[in-house]
Amino acid sequence: MLASGLRFVAQLKILIGTMKRTQLTLWSILLFASMSFSQSKLIGRVTTEDGTPLPAVLVAVSGAAATEAAFSNAQGYYVFLNIPPGEYSVKTSKKGLPNWKGQVSIVAGTTNRLDIRIGADEKAVAAAVPKKETTKPAESRVAEAKPVEPKFAEARASEPKRAELKPIAKPEAAKPAEPAAKSEDEKAIEQAVASASQLLSDADIAALEASMSPAEVVGGIAAVYKNLKYPEIARRQRIQGQVVAKVYLDKEGNVVKIQLLKTAFEAFNEEVFRTLTEEVSYKPAMMHGKPVPSALVIPVKFELK
Repeated sequence: MLASGLRFVAQLKILIGTMKRTQLTLWSILLFASMSFSQSKLIGRVTTEDGTPLPAVLVAVSGAAATEAAFSNAQGYYVFLNIPPGEYSVKTSKKGLPNWKGQVSIVAGTTNRLDIRIGADEKAVAAAVPKKETTKPAESRVAEAKPVEPKFAEARASEPKRAELKPIAKPEAAKPAEPAAKSEDEKAIEQAVASASQLLSDADIAALEASMSPAEVVGGIAAVYKNLKYPEIARRQRIQGQVVAKVYLDKEGNVVKIQLLKTAFEAFNEEVFRTLTEEVSYKPAMMHGKPVPSALVIPVKFELK
């Protein structure tokens, strides 16, 4: 009797543990799904005031949820994938060009369009146009067919005849609506998004790290500090801090994207973006003797001496 009771208690504990693990797994799935749904895109085009596209312009977004930067491509388009919803400040920079500043509000689950014209009023507040991610199939109008009431043939008294039914008119089959032709702008945006999507994820990079030699800054961290400028506003206010940046590179060693894992004083963040994109170069990661896309983490300290 005692042995049976102990076996029952043991089985009960196993059942409770299984239920807890199942609940945890379900919760993780729901959490991942909700996070994925809440992610949004920010896309746009950088041009001059007369509409000429500007390539290689650094576009940086900064908000409570994320701080990162990306470059405009050869046609002037830039893309931020999986950006959390919230309010962001947007800044651009490139040697020889005036900076541009604006604000953007990102809505969850949408693709937000923000075009930037370099040379416009820096104090202007930019308004992005959100577009829902969910796509609906093209609606086609079906002609409403009204059934024709059957008419009976007239019957003579002397010669009764059977009533003849006229066939009911059938509605014409609805023709599927032809998709509207995509504009050159829409095609260019799709190409920019596809290119950004090819960037290796953090999980992919982690899985490949064991079989590849890591990317590195040419000249090492010393090259970063050699070109780093202490912001004057921070120096006057005796502000110190540390910024940790994750730099994503293509297989040629060009910077594709920068994400700040740890932010600090705004002027420090901007200086890190500037130094890591304009002042230093990178050696790409190698796998089996060939360069491959990768990422590296660079901590940068700002200390007064």
